[in-house]
Amino acid sequence: MAPLSDMIPHPYYPRTLSIPSYSGRTWSPLQILGIFFSIIFITMVIGYRVISVSPHYSSKTKSSKVAQASSAPLGTRLIFLWFLACSGIHFITEGYYVAFNQTIASRNSFMAELWKEYALSDSRYITSDQTIVWIEAITAYIWGPLCFIACCMIYKNCSKRHLVLFSISFGQLYGDIIYYATTLAEGAPHCNPHPFYFYFYFIFMNLFWIFIPIIVMMDSGKVIMSALNATHAPEKETRKNK
Repeated sequence: MAPLSDMIPHPYYPRTLSIPSYSGRTWSPLQILGIFFSIIFITMVIGYRVISVSPHYSSKTKSSKVAQASSAPLGTRLIFLWFLACSGIHFITEGYYVAFNQTIASRNSFMAELWKEYALSDSRYITSDQTIVWIEAITAYIWGPLCFIACCMIYKNCSKRHLVLFSISFGQLYGDIIYYATTLAEGAPHCNPHPFYFYFYFIFMNLFWIFIPIIVMMDSGKVIMSALNATHAPEKETRKNK
């Protein structure tokens, strides 16, 4: 570790952390968050329109057995939006981190500044901690593309999508738990104690990948179990009649 007097000043924790290539920040937090959430919002608006006009959903009235055109249920639309947002965040944002994590501290592009901002809540991102790099690599290059595939399957109302949704959600949940555990078990020395960075960035922003995957797993799990029960129902009926 370099002597404190020789260290380049930076805002990350622990305060004794040495970041020789750190070049400071040129974007304000308001600019970074404003652009990031605006992109997410625009993507969600477009995505909602896309799934709302999907021609692959139909309904049958009680008086008619003929399928009628219908829009996707609200729950399905929300799940579509979730995986659409995840596909972009995982593959583009986190993919950028995996590709350039070694030089982010010295870069001043928007994506680099975005990660510098988030690293205020967890400095492992600015120091290329290998646990973080591997978690992000799996998330970016496996879950990212699969999230996009999941969106396509939801749009087409493919019944097999539930296996994909369950698998992705399990991976997201597992990765987030590992992410939390690897620093909280040490007393969170990499986290900025300021409430905004710790509770909003580190805790709140990551809780989405705890609770929503659980909800998706429960929803898809019910569909999978119902399908399995329906498959085995004739076998059970045959055994009863013997």
